[in-house]
Amino acid sequence: MTATALPAIDEWTDFFALKFPADILTFSPSKKVAERVEFLVFKEKTEGVSSEEKSELDIYMVLEHIMRIAKAKAKKRLTPA
Repeated sequence: MTATALPAIDEWTDFFALKFPADILTFSPSKKVAERVEFLVFKEKTEGVSSEEKSELDIYMVLEHIMRIAKAKAKKRLTPA
């Protein structure tokens, strides 16, 4: 992830955490998506992945990072000061 992408990630996570904090906190990927990510991670560690699979895995990792940031912001928003 480049430093130039960080302001955009910050804006997106702020937007989602402020607009939908409860939804963000309860969100989790579907079983199908979770199983696919688990498969790709396992395959990457054991036998290697194709460039297409690596790109797919990289996207999942970025999305997970964004969601973690959004969840932290949502939790902070819902927690009384």
